[in-house]
Amino acid sequence: RFLFVHALVQEALTEVVPVLRRARLHAAVATAIESRAGAERQAAAAHHWFQAIPAGHTARAWRAAWRAAEEAKRLRAYDVAVELLERACQVADDDLDLDPADRMDLLFALAEARFGAGDPAGQEAELTRIRHLAGQAGDRRRRIEAATGYGGRILQPWKVYGDHDADLVADLTDLAADDTLEPAARARVLACLALQSYYLPGSEPAERDRWSAEAARLARQENDATLLGRVLFARFYALLDPDSADQRLAAGEEMARAGLEAGDDELRTIGLTCQGGTLLELCRVPEALDVLAEAERLIGRTSMPYLRIMLGWLRLGVIVHRGDLEAAESLLADTVAEQRATSMWGAQSTTAGATYQIALMRLRQGAADAWRPPDEIAHDRLSPFNVDAYAHYLVVSGRIEEARRALGPWERQPPIPRTFVHLFWLVVRCEVWAALGDRRACADLYEAALPYADRMGMAGLSMLMWPVSRALAQLAEAMGDPATAQRHADHAERVERELAHPHG
Repeated sequence: RFLFVHALVQEALTEVVPVLRRARLHAAVATAIESRAGAERQAAAAHHWFQAIPAGHTARAWRAAWRAAEEAKRLRAYDVAVELLERACQVADDDLDLDPADRMDLLFALAEARFGAGDPAGQEAELTRIRHLAGQAGDRRRRIEAATGYGGRILQPWKVYGDHDADLVADLTDLAADDTLEPAARARVLACLALQSYYLPGSEPAERDRWSAEAARLARQENDATLLGRVLFARFYALLDPDSADQRLAAGEEMARAGLEAGDDELRTIGLTCQGGTLLELCRVPEALDVLAEAERLIGRTSMPYLRIMLGWLRLGVIVHRGDLEAAESLLADTVAEQRATSMWGAQSTTAGATYQIALMRLRQGAADAWRPPDEIAHDRLSPFNVDAYAHYLVVSGRIEEARRALGPWERQPPIPRTFVHLFWLVVRCEVWAALGDRRACADLYEAALPYADRMGMAGLSMLMWPVSRALAQLAEAMGDPATAQRHADHAERVERELAHPHG
């Protein structure tokens, strides 16, 4: 027997064979490949079944591609899995015998592959398609799976700031009203309802707290660590408001504990990251850094790029406070590159904040060659923050009157949203108006910030700025109360000293 090894020769010889005969030959080759042991042969079989479609093998083609994609996912070759499943979906559309359940399950496989490939936005789009198909087919189980399936096994990546899917919230609300749901399904539905309602106009933290607390109660009864972890992570993010830190800390601690008891490194690492980030927010710095160090140690055992990004932003804020410019710039570059390789929201906004923090550090160290304003955040709902950030740059630059003109009168300042950005934004605004010396603004801001005197100005599991007490000290000084200013300054100095030397 002879073998033509050059691809061009093979292609030329293949093209002279009639289409139908060629398709039958491909089918024979695919059958022979599948008869041999070895999962690594799945992709080759799928290739030949695709070529065999003209001979009536549409169903075998998309099913073979699906099997090959599952093997690719097992090997973490998610990009390959996405390509195979996209082709499978296209071919399946031409299969007149395609069952609606198979169609949805094929899309579920594609959604999972997209998430693994770093495309949570693509995953969400596939889940939306499934949810609509399941609704049309009256398939409650798949409708629930699609409505609650965003993210990975436990973690759900950041979504676009301010966005909410009203149709999804309506579906979840409808499902939550179904008294016949089994406890595990109800737990998932309630947890996702709490999370997906985060940006819904009129949504209140107390309502999200109630839904997610009930979800956690149900999940505990199921004795399923994965379900409990997923529900608790949703609870953590649903309660990212300035007044729910204690509930978030408890959720993080329970996730870490459940992961340890179950021998689940992924769950434990997620829990430790949530716990450590919240401890930082509560200015319990030595505890926070110990917990985050353990999370960093464990994350190497898992494949969790989304969590590694979140942990990277938290670590960057700490490094900035330590004054290690080289380490900060290196970690910034690595974290930005990793996040931009995904479709998880926040790369541009978080990079802008982190870059400005490093610029402030360079300025303090006398290393700023060209001090420039912070990059604007390209997002309508966060555009008012750009004004405050630019005013902060002007104030730090000593251009007080320019800052005053840029902002306008205090009465015209927009309220700070009570989302995860609240304390981050608040400390920036406080420092600006303290420098401007507007006594009414200082009094209003002091009253707004005082309940958070023992907190850190930070944005969820992301960059931290500085203690709220530092901003309070500046406001008190501007209002002519040096004793109160000193009390807040002492707290801020202690926290910043612990950030620089946690066990010193």
